[in-house]
Amino acid sequence: MKIYMNQRNKKNGFTLVEMVITIFLFSLLIMIVSDVFSRAQQAQRRTVALQRLQDDMRFFINKISSSIKSGSVAYDWYAQQTTLISQSGNELLALTTFDGKKLLVKRGKDANTVCGTDEREPCFLFMSEDEGGSWQQASSNDIRINALVFFITPDKDPFPLQELGDGSLGYNANAQPKVTIALQASSRVTGLRGQSPSMTLQTTVSTREYKR
Repeated sequence: MKIYMNQRNKKNGFTLVEMVITIFLFSLLIMIVSDVFSRAQQAQRRTVALQRLQDDMRFFINKISSSIKSGSVAYDWYAQQTTLISQSGNELLALTTFDGKKLLVKRGKDANTVCGTDEREPCFLFMSEDEGGSWQQASSNDIRINALVFFITPDKDPFPLQELGDGSLGYNANAQPKVTIALQASSRVTGLRGQSPSMTLQTTVSTREYKR
């Protein structure tokens, strides 16, 4: 009877090896669940960051496109500058709005502009005569404007009569001015593993004016 009780007690208990294996398996399960949760959280953050990036870029493109369609390229402004319109791309876009005001658009690349701190550089800037003629930030602090180039054609105002190469009077070009916007931006949201979400947009917008 005594021997039987000892054997039964041994069968009901846990050995040290069994406890170590159980703790190991439980810890492994916790690690797997934590990794899955972390990956899901990262995926959600990346999706939200990409959505905010798309919304910000869409707002910028719509704002500039509507200004181009309702206004015109400010050829007179470029004529007064030392750097004229370049066929290889321009860092600054000058427009004349429908009410005759000037609107300038560019990428702010240093803290001496208006973006504020180094963490907010580079940003998207615009200057409007309607708002005092000072540079203002238009992109959110979560967005990094890596590249912004404007291709303007034709490079000279096509509407005024001017002297051509053969001495006769004519027009510089028989075309409506158009602007191609090339934009590359990325998200600067912290806490994301790997490369930050980025996107590249390019669109061409023609002005509606045609004078002859």
